[in-house]
Amino acid sequence: KRYPEEARRKGARGTVRISFTINSSGHVTGSRLVGSSGEPSLDREVRAMLGRAAPFPPIPEAMRRSSLSLTVPINFSMR
Repeated sequence: KRYPEEARRKGARGTVRISFTINSSGHVTGSRLVGSSGEPSLDREVRAMLGRAAPFPPIPEAMRRSSLSLTVPINFSMR
């Protein structure tokens, strides 16, 4: 994760919640923000972060699933 310079200058912090679905090969097939931080640059960074992280490892065959949906909180705070 990268702390956007715009948010850093403002001292902005917050938590963004993103939901996304991956297919069996680990590719993201859909995503949406389900909780905004209130700071647009932080929200944009979470979308960009998901793009940089993809593709994910394939879903293990033992799970017997063709897709997997997750909701993840991403916290931004300055120390």
